Amino acid sequence: MRDETVTFFNEKNVTDPAILRELDAACEIVVLSRDERLPMPEDRAFILLDGTLRGWLLDREGNEVTDDFIFKRGQGFADFCAGREGDAVEFFDAVTPCRVLSMNRVQVDELAKRDPALATIQITTVREMYLRIWEHRNAIITLDARGRYLWFLERYPGLIDTVYHKYISS
Repeated sequence: MRDETVTFFNEKNVTDPAILRELDAACEIVVLSRDERLPMPEDRAFILLDGTLRGWLLDREGNEVTDDFIFKRGQGFADFCAGREGDAVEFFDAVTPCRVLSMNRVQVDELAKRDPALATIQITTVREMYLRIWEHRNAIITLDARGRYLWFLERYPGLIDTVYHKYISS
């Protein structure tokens, strides 16, 4: 088994050796250099191990619009609209060198049915992901430019020195 996958799930209280072996088979670690795009197959979900990623979409005019920054170990993300005709596709680019845990959704879903600790990780990760999305949308809709900037500084501490400012302004 890969130590990194086991270590991550052990940190989250998954300890059953059989489940860990199957998780290891369902996961791979993707290493990205700065400015490299994360491949996003439809059947995968992702958890950041380290580094910073920028999630972005294209607007109607073809301009990149930053949607989110993934910067904390254990933050989960996925493109839930991938493969649905007419829906926006989200891309994730490495702002810094990154390591990402790429998981087969179907296999992990099946394992979560057998392991309560893994089910808890799955539920918590999805909940936190949707809360981030809601918070981001709420800030964009309800705050003026100054308020959004202050919100960014609070929400993403230290990121102002790491990220191209054009990504923040978008």
